[in-house]
Amino acid sequence: MDDEERLDIDWSTRDRRKIRLPGEAYALAGSVWHVTLATRQMNPPPFANEALRTRIIETVAHRCEARDCLMHLACVMPDHIHLLLEVRNDDLVAVIGDVKSCIAREWWAFGSQGSPWQRRFYDRGVRTPQQFDEVVRYILDNPVKEGLAESWEEYPYLSGIVLTGEPS
Repeated sequence: MDDEERLDIDWSTRDRRKIRLPGEAYALAGSVWHVTLATRQMNPPPFANEALRTRIIETVAHRCEARDCLMHLACVMPDHIHLLLEVRNDDLVAVIGDVKSCIAREWWAFGSQGSPWQRRFYDRGVRTPQQFDEVVRYILDNPVKEGLAESWEEYPYLSGIVLTGEPS
């Protein structure tokens, strides 16, 4: 196939690669997940408003508690959210759907329209204490790497039992 033939392919009809594990993997009680919720590219970023980021942290904590999902750590950035969650009696995909829906409603309450979200979310199972520690460090370092704070302790849009030592 030469370059001209390659350009004539209708990529919209090609099969998309499945990115999800089997559904039962997300419902395994006690499983821990690092989830990244990315927003659509916008200028300014969808969560640039600091009052909105405060509401988002509260919303995530509330929805996780309502869904009996342990929120080990959450970090709200202007254009994405990192979560470290432990599934208990629900499945991760349902919890994330609920969280994204509630956050979209908060976003609308601040005068925005449409959806702030990219279609999918990124998830990675955390299987060992070492991986757990690596994910915690990654999430805590995120606002520092992005220049939003000098240290993670200064960043106000972090929450979870990793920081408080007590389940929410």
